[in-house]
Amino acid sequence: LLSGSFVFITLGFLLYWFSHSRGSVWHYVLYAFTFLFDAFLAYEIVQKIHFSQSIVTDSQEWSFRMAFQDAEFYIILFAGFGIYLAWGLLLKYVLEEFHKILPAISGIKRRRAEIGRLEQEIREAQEQFGEKIQGLAQKADEIEQREVGFFVHALEQNEARINSLREKLRNHLQSSGSSAQSLRVHITSFLTGWCKSIHGARQEEEAKAMVAECHKVVNHFYQTIGLN
Repeated sequence: LLSGSFVFITLGFLLYWFSHSRGSVWHYVLYAFTFLFDAFLAYEIVQKIHFSQSIVTDSQEWSFRMAFQDAEFYIILFAGFGIYLAWGLLLKYVLEEFHKILPAISGIKRRRAEIGRLEQEIREAQEQFGEKIQGLAQKADEIEQREVGFFVHALEQNEARINSLREKLRNHLQSSGSSAQSLRVHITSFLTGWCKSIHGARQEEEAKAMVAECHKVVNHFYQTIGLN
């Protein structure tokens, strides 16, 4: 019986296989063989049942014709053959549906592989851009430090030169016999006369603006030579 089950499974696969062939003769041969095989199994089962019953009760001796007179024989025969047909059709349906979705499954696998490849490329690109950005940031820091240092050094040099010029101007004024106070007096006197001449030659608003500019120039000169 166990081997018979495997035979039915094999016959189901054969039914699916021959359903894709061009000729239909093999279908009928396969159906006939399965029917005969099922009849043989039914005969064996009915015979075993009769022998089992004959051990318990007295019954007539088994004969070949008794199988065809027993209803169990036909039940087993048609039930087995029907199960075979149902199994074959079910297997055919399942495999055909599987073949229909097989391209979709293959496409999904290809898409997943492509997505994985693109994700890997994106990660590599991000790593490369990250390294480039880090390198550019380091270069920017180096340039900033270099340029800032250059300007700081230049400012320090200019400040030193200005201080040196102020000191030279003070020394020159002292050596020429003029003090800072006398210089301020002369400049103030000149500025006063100059402002009066502006008021006399210009209109009031324009004269005020020019006088303010003169005071601004004088104050800047005082700051330059250190006479704040």
